[in-house]
Amino acid sequence: MFSGQVVSIRHSSDPRENVYYILGYDSGVSEAKVSLIACSSSLVLNVGECVSAEIAEGSIKKFSPLSERASAELKSRMDEGVRSFVESAVSPAFKSGISDLDNITSKMETKLHAAAALLLWKLAYGAPVVVRFHNDADGASGAYAVHIAAKHVFENGIFATEPRIAWHMHRSIAYGADSAFEDEVSASAYDSVEKPLLIIIDFGTSPDSNAGIERALKKFDIIWLDHHPVVEGFSGATLEHYINPWLFGGDSNYTAGFLACAFSSILSSADYSAIYDASLIGDYSTYAKHTAEGNDLAIILDLITSDRRIAYGDASGDITPQLIDRIMYDGKRKAELLGYAKMRLSEAMDLAVARVKEYKSRAANVYLLDFNEIRGDDEGRYPLPGRFASKVFEHMEKLSDRSCVVILHFNLFISIRASYDVDALSIVNAVAGEYSTIESAGGHRNACSIKLKDEQEKRSIINSILRRLGVEKN
Repeated sequence: MFSGQVVSIRHSSDPRENVYYILGYDSGVSEAKVSLIACSSSLVLNVGECVSAEIAEGSIKKFSPLSERASAELKSRMDEGVRSFVESAVSPAFKSGISDLDNITSKMETKLHAAAALLLWKLAYGAPVVVRFHNDADGASGAYAVHIAAKHVFENGIFATEPRIAWHMHRSIAYGADSAFEDEVSASAYDSVEKPLLIIIDFGTSPDSNAGIERALKKFDIIWLDHHPVVEGFSGATLEHYINPWLFGGDSNYTAGFLACAFSSILSSADYSAIYDASLIGDYSTYAKHTAEGNDLAIILDLITSDRRIAYGDASGDITPQLIDRIMYDGKRKAELLGYAKMRLSEAMDLAVARVKEYKSRAANVYLLDFNEIRGDDEGRYPLPGRFASKVFEHMEKLSDRSCVVILHFNLFISIRASYDVDALSIVNAVAGEYSTIESAGGHRNACSIKLKDEQEKRSIINSILRRLGVEKN
């Protein structure tokens, strides 16, 4: 007989198809360890109920409720068993060999351990987990690292069933109330004794996320891994498990993907070097090593998070770590995607160099590019304008002996990339205060963007940016 607590239920329209997650042990074995199992039942059970059950072929054949005293003893034993599992599963965060980043990691390690322990606790008690990550190489690499760690936990932990993790790729810089609602829906099929867990990677550190946070906190506990500057008025910074290198003496060169790898390494001793290098490469960190594996993964992640049709054949469905796994372990498919990405980027760069407009200021060379002349909407979504702005900047900076600024505009978006001695974010924030047609603005000091409500004042906004950069005639 299996004695345990029904810690989670995945409901179906037909109760006979419900899946029950029971945390317990084989009562016929004196030293039996705590285990989480999944099973069906022709009889309806309630979440939180403690039972002694006969289970065969993944189905409960019969069960009997435990007494109040026996239930209390069982819950105490389960808590003790899970606590022991959590304590034994966590380990020190990895050392990448990049001393500046490792020093920041060591300062965050207490918070990283607490967040990792929370994830393990939620998984052990069958709570649904939702991971929402930004749609670029940095955010996707972070989700991929968490996926690798979760697989390791499943294979080496107390689980007889795979963790229930939903993955959502996020295209906005804010975590809005609509996203919180979508995440609620992802977890709504489950009832669980533990509150569901939401993990946010590489976006949202602005007051624009406050409404989403307020809503999400009613449903979820939250782990938030980000590396963007913390904007004044952002309520998420007060969350217990909000972790950001800016709060520990670092900056955005310590990428969110690298942070997620540090977090994941506490759960699993897997080799994360290619993943965090892809993150550093994808976000143009000064610490990128550009290994062959890291470069390939960065290109693949940039490609498939730009246009889901390339990965799926249509525009539906989320990009998931499982899909990344399939691509990376399929040599032929990986080579096809790498070849396509390099060809498209080469063509786009040739067009950009031919059509970019150059201005001179006292301090920098300023390049203005209309991305509509590079990639029309009917040509697919790769490359995306913001990411291509980074690639154009990298190209122009190599050709110049002065500081550089690239301003790329595309429909309702303006992206700016700048050398380290140019505070582009301050310029963007100043301009945002001048125009009511600017819907949102933000980013990093040297990589930021503006989203417009309409295009009526776009030329005026661009001219204002140019003037603030010291371009006198444009």
